[in-house]
Amino acid sequence: MKKEEAFEKAHIAEREEAAVTSSNQDLKATPQEEPEAPRADRTDDTYDEGALPVADAEEAAPKKPSAEGDDPVNGVKKAEKAFARARAKKIVARALTCVGACVLALLTVVVATLAVQKFILKKPVPSFAGYSQLIVVTGSMSGTIEEGDMVIIKRTGEYKTGDIITFLKEGETVPTTHRILRITGDLYYTKGDANLSFDTVPVAEDEILGEVVKVLPRVGIFAEWLKTPEGLMYLILAFVIVGVSIYVLRCTFVTDEEESDENPEVKAPQTGDPKNDTEETQQASDRETGEG
Repeated sequence: MKKEEAFEKAHIAEREEAAVTSSNQDLKATPQEEPEAPRADRTDDTYDEGALPVADAEEAAPKKPSAEGDDPVNGVKKAEKAFARARAKKIVARALTCVGACVLALLTVVVATLAVQKFILKKPVPSFAGYSQLIVVTGSMSGTIEEGDMVIIKRTGEYKTGDIITFLKEGETVPTTHRILRITGDLYYTKGDANLSFDTVPVAEDEILGEVVKVLPRVGIFAEWLKTPEGLMYLILAFVIVGVSIYVLRCTFVTDEEESDENPEVKAPQTGDPKNDTEETQQASDRETGEG
């Protein structure tokens, strides 16, 4: 009996030892939760369970402008500059269009008026608004008006001694430009500055085409050259170049204007104080942070 009791006690001791060993192994396998360490970012002894972690708080805080592009004040200034540039380009495009249209209209009227007078009314010297232009082809007025100069004449109706006039005698086809040296009644005695004697026949008042009001030196040579086939070709080419240049400039300005309309930064900036806009932006960011 004693042997059986001893054997049973030894068996029970082995079972208890095995149970203790198994319990220790389970404790080692399951990590125990460590108590939360005090927050490093808090200086007081209290702890707010609803407070955000440091990383979340930094993300939720309103960010300060880190660059010039993030500054609302600089954004408003850039928008104002872009809007001013777009407006200036628009004004220039319209001005070029208006100038081109006015020049074209004026040239059309002048050419049409001169053509009607020369080919329909058969006037020897066509005029526009009372002015005519002639080219000097002789040296009879040398010293004052040289050969190849262009003279602008105007019919004034009042002529006195010393005036240089252009007249066309009956039966002649080429006008003459000489100086009045003497007036007798309605007759004007003329003479070229380079001539030695008076003109043989005095000039009647109705034969006077006008008084010389302007002399353009050497311009007549260029005008005569334009009448040649080569000069006419260059004239047409010049008009084409000018027209294409105006068209290209206008298209460039219109394209920039369309791009500025598509770009919201080029639109007219809102009126107001930029500082107030910055404060409103800051307040909106604070409200969003509070809601979060």
